[in-house]
Amino acid sequence: MIETPGFLWTVLFFILALAPLIFIHEMGHYLVARWCGIKAEVFSIGFGKRLFGWTDARGTDWRVCLVPLGGYVRFAGDMSPVSEPNDSWLELPEAQRSVTFQSKPLWQRAAVVAAGPITNLLLAVLIFAGFALAFGKSVTPPVVQEVVAGSPAQKAGLALGDRIKSINGSEIETFDALSAMVQDRPGMKLRVEFERQGQTKLLDIIPAVRTEKDRFGNIFRFGQLGIGSSKVERLDVGLIEAPIVGVQETISTLDRMIGGLW
Repeated sequence: MIETPGFLWTVLFFILALAPLIFIHEMGHYLVARWCGIKAEVFSIGFGKRLFGWTDARGTDWRVCLVPLGGYVRFAGDMSPVSEPNDSWLELPEAQRSVTFQSKPLWQRAAVVAAGPITNLLLAVLIFAGFALAFGKSVTPPVVQEVVAGSPAQKAGLALGDRIKSINGSEIETFDALSAMVQDRPGMKLRVEFERQGQTKLLDIIPAVRTEKDRFGNIFRFGQLGIGSSKVERLDVGLIEAPIVGVQETISTLDRMIGGLW
């Protein structure tokens, strides 16, 4: 039996996981700002009282603060505690004014703002690509290995060993893709193309409707064919393919997160 770590350990692990993500996010802002000629006055991990840090040759104060639940980069020209722009930066001498965030063209300011989340996405791609390169990728082929008695799949004639090739003309490469397409189409007729013993066949199937109710009383409808697959194939991934897998996994993860929030 796996024991749940105590509260203090949970908080510690959370901080240890969060701090590198914050650093990488803020580093994205910092590097693009530096490329655009904007001076960073403070690079902080955490908020509140400064615990320790150092000031580099460019005048940037690199610091770690008391509350490790975020971070920020304060650029030259941020005249208020919440970095709201005002006209005070216009009163600075030219040498100082030219390195402020407000003095830069819109496209550079937009690039600085976007650099943080883009850096996090690139990190996700890199991590997924690294895992794929080291361990390969797991793929569940769209092969029927279970048919529920009385299900739409059984009534339509799907059988064990059938390999789903497409649904409504959309190619199906994995069982996850098959499940996602069916779940989004409850009660809608599906044109299923599948392969059985080397022969391609077609069937029309109407998924059953499964309803779920969340804690707020919202009712959700999902399509269900009544088939399953547990066979997992592990495929080797080469150096060239690894970034592609990284991008695919990142997009898939974002899609699941957005779908879950929705």
